[in-house]
Amino acid sequence: MQGAYAAEASIKPLSESAKGAGYFSFITDDDGAIRKVPLIVRYEDTLFPPLSIQMIKQYLETDISFVIQDYGVDEVQLGDIAIPTDEYGSLLINYYGPQKMFPHYSITDIIHDRVPEDLLKDKIILVGPTALGIYDLRITPFQKNYPGVEIHATIIDNILHQNFIIRPEWMAVYDLTAIVLIGIILSILLPRLKALYAGVVILIIAVAHLGLTYYFFIDTGLWINIVYPLLETSSVYVGITVYRYATEEKEKRFIKGAFSQYLAPAVINQLIDNPKMLELGGEEKVLTAFFSDIKGFSTFSERLTPKELVHLLNIYLTEMTDIVLENGGTVDKFVGDAIVAFFGAPVSYRDHAKMACYASLDIQKKSVELREKWKKEGHPEVYTRIGLNTGPMVVGNMGTTRKMNYTIMGDAVNLASRLEGANKPYGTYIMIGEPTYLAAKDYIEARELDSIRVMGKREPVKVYELIARKGKLDRANTSVIESYNKGLSYYKDRKWDDAISQFKMALTTDSNDGPSKTYVNRCNEFKASPPPENWDGVYVMKEK
Repeated sequence: MQGAYAAEASIKPLSESAKGAGYFSFITDDDGAIRKVPLIVRYEDTLFPPLSIQMIKQYLETDISFVIQDYGVDEVQLGDIAIPTDEYGSLLINYYGPQKMFPHYSITDIIHDRVPEDLLKDKIILVGPTALGIYDLRITPFQKNYPGVEIHATIIDNILHQNFIIRPEWMAVYDLTAIVLIGIILSILLPRLKALYAGVVILIIAVAHLGLTYYFFIDTGLWINIVYPLLETSSVYVGITVYRYATEEKEKRFIKGAFSQYLAPAVINQLIDNPKMLELGGEEKVLTAFFSDIKGFSTFSERLTPKELVHLLNIYLTEMTDIVLENGGTVDKFVGDAIVAFFGAPVSYRDHAKMACYASLDIQKKSVELREKWKKEGHPEVYTRIGLNTGPMVVGNMGTTRKMNYTIMGDAVNLASRLEGANKPYGTYIMIGEPTYLAAKDYIEARELDSIRVMGKREPVKVYELIARKGKLDRANTSVIESYNKGLSYYKDRKWDDAISQFKMALTTDSNDGPSKTYVNRCNEFKASPPPENWDGVYVMKEK
């Protein structure tokens, strides 16, 4: 219990005429506010109650009793009223608001009978100063300048109406349990949520906690600690947010560093927003592989000085790489003048075959622009051959622990490389495999070229020439393709002369149509030396 260093009595006339006396000093918290009052104070071997208790005792004409144990005050009883206190015998004051929550009357008005007697009859009257400058104004949770006399009035009203703030000893255990549980729940939940959703969860918990404490406080007077759970909630949120920011920034830097060389910024941003889309370590996916090369690069490079070659090659690779990236592709590597890329990873999307075709057509358009520009500047003309193939392949970070590359591997990849080289005998610039054609045929204009068996493969593959986007064929090209398709049908039926006639008709419209030229020569060869009866129409490639 609280102890006193000294006792100071009231003036003699008051002491002699009063029925009782009690101390009226207050004990303040660290912030200077008065939140509780000791109901018992020890001075030497005597126990003293406060003024408020003495007034209630006289008002109710009852006795006050204290039960004191080794650990402190166990119970304070005032007649039939059990007053809840802590182990120090202190009562939490249940303030009703700022000052003047109780009727105030001027002592002058009372002396001069200006206050009706029925307003004071059978009432507990406290006489005390309320004006500024009297030095009896105290700090309370509601107000800085709160009259000390009204604090006594509040305590008396709390006890008479048993309107207590209850803070049982077990509340400390509850507070600790709540802090631990909230910490565990938030630590598990928040890292799995985005910052916005985590903020919403924190707000819900804070509002729920405030609502719960408000309900119990108003309805039962139970004081549940507000600050510690809210402080912990906000601290966990801030801590996890800062940690997440640091780790996400690290992850963002990793993604940017790992993919900035071969992914478009928009795709990198998608990976940053959703890193789960990035599945590293080698996973089989159906993708579209892209291989491009400059036609006759050896001849091209022989006409340039090393400095000029590097300059023009950098321009070429930059322009073509930008097109790949703009169409959602991923650049795997550069091998001299060759570009290896793929579509559909690390960000997965269904129309990767279409986008690879669009990128190839855009590259051919850019090649025309560079060719015309460089021709005017006296540089060699540039032609780009491209091979596309769609199929299952392994994609992921491959290499060593010290040097890795995000790349693709598999038969479908190798075939795309073979198709790039297979353009040469047909005089074409974009050759695509049948899986690519089937996946993108609703978006492109293409014609069947042949069924070929590339080196290193037993099974033949059907290949197509990619010509334009859907609906973008002009009348001349449409005529060429119609004649060509008829010729190809005759060729498959071994009608060599009819086939030659149709191919030559196509050449009449476009004398540079490479596939028609190829088939005219092949038909003439078959006329001179017919294929065997079991001929399956497959052409065996003799070069890679």
